[in-house]
Amino acid sequence: MAKQRQSARLMDSKLRFWSSGAKMDRVQRTLFHELRDPHPVALTINQRADWPLTDLKQVPIVHSVVAMNSLELTQHAERLCARPSVARGQPSGDWDAILARFALLASDMDADLSIRLLRCLGRAQFDDAALPQLVRDLPIEGKPPSNLTCWSSALLELHDRLGDEELQKVFQRIEHAALQFSEETWGLSAPMMLVSLVRASSTSSKLLWGPSCNLFVGAIARHAARMGPMHLEISAFSCSRVFRFSAKNPQASEKIAEAAKVLLEHGTRRVSRFVPRGMLNFYVALERILGPLQVAGLALQVARRLQQCVPGDLEGCSAGDRYRATLCLLRACEIDVAETRQHVPEALKLLLDGDGRRKFSPHGRDAIRRRLKACFGELKHLQDLLDQTEEMECAVSTKKNRALCVATPVDMN
Repeated sequence: MAKQRQSARLMDSKLRFWSSGAKMDRVQRTLFHELRDPHPVALTINQRADWPLTDLKQVPIVHSVVAMNSLELTQHAERLCARPSVARGQPSGDWDAILARFALLASDMDADLSIRLLRCLGRAQFDDAALPQLVRDLPIEGKPPSNLTCWSSALLELHDRLGDEELQKVFQRIEHAALQFSEETWGLSAPMMLVSLVRASSTSSKLLWGPSCNLFVGAIARHAARMGPMHLEISAFSCSRVFRFSAKNPQASEKIAEAAKVLLEHGTRRVSRFVPRGMLNFYVALERILGPLQVAGLALQVARRLQQCVPGDLEGCSAGDRYRATLCLLRACEIDVAETRQHVPEALKLLLDGDGRRKFSPHGRDAIRRRLKACFGELKHLQDLLDQTEEMECAVSTKKNRALCVATPVDMN
């Protein structure tokens, strides 16, 4: 009898051991660690070519792609993407088999896994004949905003292989699925979804204002207070692109202007948190929507922030970024705000200094010179920067012409 009681106590202690929260959590992590959600990937305006891969773990080796399930197929594709040969763009027979297996599993595959596979296909070389049908089989309907946003960005990387027609068809499905959710539900996924919609529409050279644009712009205005610098920049950029195509639509212009005012309010308070390039993009985008008068306060904040920067801080800025920001700051000075005029010259010196100004077109340099003269008269140091650029370009072109003359023999007979 004593032995039976001792055995019962031992069994009870084992049950308590396995049923405790910490132990059960440990068991679940051990058994199901391969099924956890992938790490979130931060998206930017300029989509990186070296998209970070996730969950590159060792899994049981499956010798044939045909026998792989969706998780094994995804991990196999991500391991292939990590190879240097894929980074160099060399074709591989494995990708054709992966695409064929993906096409069979696509309709029932988990959304996160299919998104990861599409990102891998965007890097690889393969026979893309089966790709359009695979995209048509994606289970887009009924998926949450986060999945729709990631699908849209992954599909844009396959634009060259899908073609304009197929890309527009799949984005129509995504837009229809997006309309099933409210502005509140879309939350901070709205900026990236709108910028993907803008990029997809730019392939067909048109972007028509419709229910989806109205939904995303409304969600941006609703959630602007929660946005960090990256979301604010993306929101302003995408709204300015939609505004450019929909300027003749009074309803669209009014809706976008309302969203831009909300972005301006929250972005002006957070200028110090932007990276310099993001700050310039944010400022230029809102200036295009609202005009120089309404963004005069932001222009002053941008000019002050640029005074605190060094040339290395603008290393990522292209010539176009510098040119557009320069024109916007000069337009702000035309409003005749004394404090803005005081800070802008030093900010312009930073924008016009460096390698970026050498890529300005002659028309762009002339436009900047005219506005400089109208705003500040003859500012010697700013005019000298533009003149030095012209002299350097003349010297480079003369050197190239001389090299061409030496390389090309002339027949004197």
